[in-house]
Amino acid sequence: MTELESAIRLNDWCFAVTINMTHLNQMHEHSNPSLREPRKKSHIEVEIEQEFGSNCSAIVNDVSQYGMGVTTNAMLQVFDVITIVKAGYGRFRAEVRWIDGNRLGVLFSEPVGTEFFKLTDG
Repeated sequence: MTELESAIRLNDWCFAVTINMTHLNQMHEHSNPSLREPRKKSHIEVEIEQEFGSNCSAIVNDVSQYGMGVTTNAMLQVFDVITIVKAGYGRFRAEVRWIDGNRLGVLFSEPVGTEFFKLTDG
């Protein structure tokens, strides 16, 4: 590989990193409590599916079209990609954005219509 080819690859890589960081910063606006839209209080049970096939139940504490806060015993880490399953509603992908004990916040991969969420079970 020539020096020019190496420089072009490095430039392409830097551009890709810049684009990804811009996207993450835009998504962060929705996970930052001071910047995000108000969330609706909730108390519904959902299932969390992890990438490696493990499932765990969770209780949704609050929800907006961009994310939700849940309480769960699932062993997750920040930036884990999970699937949230709600009976009667469907499945949607989310990324874990913060963890505090057994509480965590997730950012949906696409906005979710909260009008379709039944905000309480029972």
